[in-house]
Amino acid sequence: TINNQLTPYCRQPDNDERKEEMSDILNKNIVNKISFKELSEQSITSEQLLNWSAPIDLAERYEMNNHSSELFYNCSSPWFGSKCQYRFVYNSFLSFDEIVEASVNSRSGIVLNVSVTTCYRFLFDCNRGPWSLCLDWGQICNGKVDCMNGEDA
Repeated sequence: TINNQLTPYCRQPDNDERKEEMSDILNKNIVNKISFKELSEQSITSEQLLNWSAPIDLAERYEMNNHSSELFYNCSSPWFGSKCQYRFVYNSFLSFDEIVEASVNSRSGIVLNVSVTTCYRFLFDCNRGPWSLCLDWGQICNGKVDCMNGEDA
């Protein structure tokens, strides 16, 4: 099937998570591990990876270098993430879109003065003042140019 709509979401690990090793990830969360080279030999597209809930940065790296030995971790449901390390605590019968929508709706009535936002770090030539490589996911492909080269528009 063709992915007609991507559900925009971003999850940024806190400082403790960044320091943790991925050693506690259970193999039962992973259906299989496939190298970019093997995916390419099977004519798998980056769009298919996104349909399989691959993180967008992984799909971008695959698009740029699909003959590398980097691994794609194909996660068992309901697990997702670069190494199948996350899952939602919502009903596992809900689609990913429904889970994200429920999560956003549950917080829609809460107004917080939060200065820390999600960060999309894969626009390497983006000049944004003090946060030169950091755009919130809502600032990507929104029709507004935030990066000097227009890469985010």
